[in-house]
Amino acid sequence: GRIQIMAGSGVNTTNAAALKSTNIDALHFSIRKPTGSVLPLGMGLNYAPDEEKILGILKSLSGAFPFENEGVPKAG
Repeated sequence: GRIQIMAGSGVNTTNAAALKSTNIDALHFSIRKPTGSVLPLGMGLNYAPDEEKILGILKSLSGAFPFENEGVPKAG
């Protein structure tokens, strides 16, 4: 396999398009948000997918990557 270097850390709807303009071919970003509950046995906070962030980033990258329409929901 190949090693892929991805832009990441702090990627959001505001800067995703700017990062894309550097000609990278992949972004890495966290898509979770805290649920407000705590996991049992002191395992930390519970998280859930942040669909709003996912769709926001996809919308900001509309047309940015050649695979954008392959199984990716349209940002509304």
